[in-house]
Amino acid sequence: MHDIELVVVKKMPFPLTNREFLNRYLSFKELSGDLVLVFEALPDGTKVDYGANLKVVRAKSTGTFRFKPLNDDSQCEVTLVHHGHAGGFVPERVMVAKIPQALSAVSNMREHFQRDDAIDDAKRSELAEIINTSKQPYLPNEDKFIDEVSAKFASMGDAAFEKLDSPDHFVHMFSAFKEGSSTTIGRATTIVDATIAEVAAWELAKMSRGNLKGHVEFGGLDRDLLKINDHQSIYHVVYDLSIPKFLPRQWVGRVFWKWAADKKELTVVGDSVEHDEFPERKEYLRASSTGVLKYKEEAEVGGCPQTKVTWIQQLDLGGAIPKWVQNRQGVGNLMYLSTMRKRFDKSPAIDTASNLRLVTMIQNHDEPYTEIEEEILRVGVSHFSTFDSQKGKELKMASTLTQAKIAFEKGDGHAWGWAKTTVKASPEHVLAHVLDYYRRSKDTSKEVERSMKVVNDHNRELYQRYMKSRLARVTAIQVFHLGLRGLAEWDEKDGEAVGEVLVTKTDAEKHHGKGETTVEARLRELMEKQKGLKELGEKWGWFEVLLTKIVENKLRPGGDSKAKLCNMSEKEANVIGGALASSIAANLSAPAAVDEWILRYPAMEELEREYVWFRPMMDTIAQRLLESVSWGLKLRLYAGAGLSTLDLITDLYMIYTYATTDKPGTALSLGIMVGLCLLFQLLVVWTQARKGPTLVMLKEMLIVLSGMKPGWDAVNVANGAERSSYALVDPSTELVYTRCIEMCFESVPGSVLTTYATLHELAASNILSKRAVGSIVVSALTTGFSAATISFDFDVSPEKRRDEPDFYGYIPDAASSRTLIFGCMIMNSALLLLVRSVSMALLAMVGGRWVLVYLVSDMGMYFVYKILSYVPSGGKVYELDGLKPGPVVLGDVPGGDNSGKGWMRVARERIQDRIERYAQTEIKFNLMAVVEDKRVKIQKVMELDPGDVSLVEALEREEAKRAGWETENARRQHNSIPFVIELVRQLAEKGKLRDVMKKGEEKVKAKKEAGGGGAAGGGKRA
Repeated sequence: MHDIELVVVKKMPFPLTNREFLNRYLSFKELSGDLVLVFEALPDGTKVDYGANLKVVRAKSTGTFRFKPLNDDSQCEVTLVHHGHAGGFVPERVMVAKIPQALSAVSNMREHFQRDDAIDDAKRSELAEIINTSKQPYLPNEDKFIDEVSAKFASMGDAAFEKLDSPDHFVHMFSAFKEGSSTTIGRATTIVDATIAEVAAWELAKMSRGNLKGHVEFGGLDRDLLKINDHQSIYHVVYDLSIPKFLPRQWVGRVFWKWAADKKELTVVGDSVEHDEFPERKEYLRASSTGVLKYKEEAEVGGCPQTKVTWIQQLDLGGAIPKWVQNRQGVGNLMYLSTMRKRFDKSPAIDTASNLRLVTMIQNHDEPYTEIEEEILRVGVSHFSTFDSQKGKELKMASTLTQAKIAFEKGDGHAWGWAKTTVKASPEHVLAHVLDYYRRSKDTSKEVERSMKVVNDHNRELYQRYMKSRLARVTAIQVFHLGLRGLAEWDEKDGEAVGEVLVTKTDAEKHHGKGETTVEARLRELMEKQKGLKELGEKWGWFEVLLTKIVENKLRPGGDSKAKLCNMSEKEANVIGGALASSIAANLSAPAAVDEWILRYPAMEELEREYVWFRPMMDTIAQRLLESVSWGLKLRLYAGAGLSTLDLITDLYMIYTYATTDKPGTALSLGIMVGLCLLFQLLVVWTQARKGPTLVMLKEMLIVLSGMKPGWDAVNVANGAERSSYALVDPSTELVYTRCIEMCFESVPGSVLTTYATLHELAASNILSKRAVGSIVVSALTTGFSAATISFDFDVSPEKRRDEPDFYGYIPDAASSRTLIFGCMIMNSALLLLVRSVSMALLAMVGGRWVLVYLVSDMGMYFVYKILSYVPSGGKVYELDGLKPGPVVLGDVPGGDNSGKGWMRVARERIQDRIERYAQTEIKFNLMAVVEDKRVKIQKVMELDPGDVSLVEALEREEAKRAGWETENARRQHNSIPFVIELVRQLAEKGKLRDVMKKGEEKVKAKKEAGGGGAAGGGKRA
């Protein structure tokens, strides 16, 4: 394994050709113990067979890695020296971008092998052990300093502090500040779910890797620590305040810690000092701070140790500082307690323990109820009947898995709300969750309070806002119990619920960290709180990145990734997650977008096969994203609506032009086409709204008559309008109906008629009307767009691809390819209509019958192409399929006789195979046999033997049979309903209807008895 050859093709930006790197890797170990890896380019003549014609340019890469062991081989130092030759001219900007990518191999190694958390935890455990067990000798001046600083802050009463709005409602913050001064005093308190030693060790380990990383993220420029002894250290930090024209601030201070006599309280004191190791620097402004951290032991909660932490800090930033700057800086410093609290947060375990206590209490409850309590319960249960009759207005909740309604009368000062969802927990557990008012996860938002204060009987909108905030508790209950379910317990319904949770905004977004987006803050919180998501993050380290890029839904070029699930990384997750947005933009439905996205990436196909909840989760996420930011859907809908409206306008203009230029016949014909289009659209509206309010129907009809029906339908579909209770079909289907009507009665015939009139005018006066040509082109584009949209949506539909894979699925899965093909389909349909319009117009100018010949021939060729046929010929049975390049031989005709029926057995087996292939999803099969008319066959034989009486009788039977068919057809087609209704009415008027019904029932009964008389009777009937 010390000698490896490797081939890599690097993608270059357009128009540069991709680069091919062929390298040889050699590794060896030096006497010092260092490992060295050398790589160099293979000789120029080396060829690689890629199995395809891959256009690349040979580039060269040479370099050396050195791996130097540190700390007993548990760590190593990595150094890389690299030289690259691009193999031709490459712009400087590309080289500047590519060199850091090559050198990033070093940082990638660190990220892959980093164990920062484990190393930090080990060091904190050592420090906690020292704090907890070691006896520390304190000098008199150290004891004096700790007592003086503690007494200074203890003397400040609560009146001196002003309460601050805390971003974390578990952390209470206060400040004391004088305007124009550079000094402010802040105080914060919280409860931490850990022992005193654990919390203090986390605070005192200032040089941990996690602290250093956070220091840089929050504007830290420098950080050092000088340890004096176990209980005293000197620290040095520099922060950029991120305020224009403000110099960075430098702090140098000392820190002491000391237990109280009873070891129930630990005090940490810090103060600014001068130290030779950290001199004052002119590029910084020296700031100072004095602070006290007190850790006090509290009673355990839910089996978890509790420590009350109080932090008081006097901060002097130096110079005259505005109050808002001091408050901002003070809140930022005090939020350190929030970080501390979250680091040890065990709220789920504490809430679960509290919930279990309440569940046990509910299950074992046997106390009798008083009469007053019984009455309260009776009245409360009766409230459910308010919505039994489906009263109330639907409310759109944050989660689509929660149904909600509101009901109230105008002028009332009260309202009723109703909400329903499914929670994966027992009724006792859910009730305990509702009753546990002291749980930490309880919503502490003030939204409800504000709504209650402003709601009155005059404002319907505020009623709905208040009721939605109250009914949202149902969703909160569902989310809470979903968070308790592990990954192994998830099913399809859990997948839908997780999808809703991921796209629903949370309070964490309001307090996202520096450099962190709102979506990243939401996903970080959910990955910590939701048990199943946390397990996913631990199993697949890249899963949070994947979800973040999916939910961000930023439209960007989708990259390719052939990575399998086992070798996925954050880089691949970033590419794959970001590609879903382009799939959503290119599809009308969420399932189609997800289907395209999953089929594009092998790792996602593996996830779909491994987890039953993955596809429902992705469908839910895509549906919600499509509703909120439906670029592709809206673009297609509005483009189609614009073309339809423009087509109507150009047709009306041409009607006016023909009517005013001595072409009344053409104007009338075109007007009839437009009128039929509007008439059938009115019929669709009437069918849809006839059971609804009259005003709604009149409004829809006015929209049709105004020519805005296509735009109105597009707006409804784009905004996610749902099917009304009285409507027959949903808005999307209604849109398809109106588009088809427009194509059949306006666009296609109007294009043919206008083309005929234009060519006729050109032949007569040698004048070509540009406006007429424009109208023809618009009609063709309208038809092309509608036809392409319908065909495209049918082909990419996941359901149709799954049910009929041999017929659907020709359009590629890549979003860019789909967009290109959709455009080609539009142009193909539009150009085809133009060609046919010109052909029919020219034929009409020659003679009207040629138009009929053209239409019959065109339809005949269509059926020849589409219909599947089986014929015997030359001793073989052939299948004629218009979708295949030529006839397919199915087998030999038994006996070689084409005139016999033996060949039908071969064809029958083939037909049965085709039917069985679609038997599970399709029941519509048409089977027709083309045979010779028996009368013609008999007449041919009679010509050879005119005296054969049997032939004459056979011919008479065939003629009588056809006469009977005509009678049957006439009876079948005749409307007998008026006769039957009148007969029943006359019988009823004469009092004979009851007797007739009784006789009919007796006949039916007798028939049934006769039919069940035995096998002989059954055989006779057969």
